[in-house]
Amino acid sequence: MSINAINNQTTSTASLTKATENTLGKQDFLTLLTTQLRNQDPLSPMSNEEFIAQMAQISTLESSLDMGKQLTTLINAQQRTQALQMVGHDVDYMPEGGDVAKSGRVSAVILKNDLPVLMINGEQIPYTNVQSIH
Repeated sequence: MSINAINNQTTSTASLTKATENTLGKQDFLTLLTTQLRNQDPLSPMSNEEFIAQMAQISTLESSLDMGKQLTTLINAQQRTQALQMVGHDVDYMPEGGDVAKSGRVSAVILKNDLPVLMINGEQIPYTNVQSIH
């Protein structure tokens, strides 16, 4: 049995993290709303509908951020589970800083920063460096 789709989850996590970093956060949105309320024209203030719409946007933003955190937690848990299932199996992997793939048997799994690291041939190899399982 050979499995070759291990790195797809890592790409999804990295994309999610990058997308979250490039967007306005909840605090940014609240600062903008507060500034807008402070500087509005007293003769034509923001309507109730506009205010409710902006509060709904804040709620949606909060929900999206929470869902992103939960998704990252789920992906990390799935990676840990899959790494544990590799113990005793032969894998092909790319060593850190290497350019030639190697093969070896997974002897243990270590967690570093809540991410799985595999012990292969006495080396610590990140889970994401595994290219296939035999």
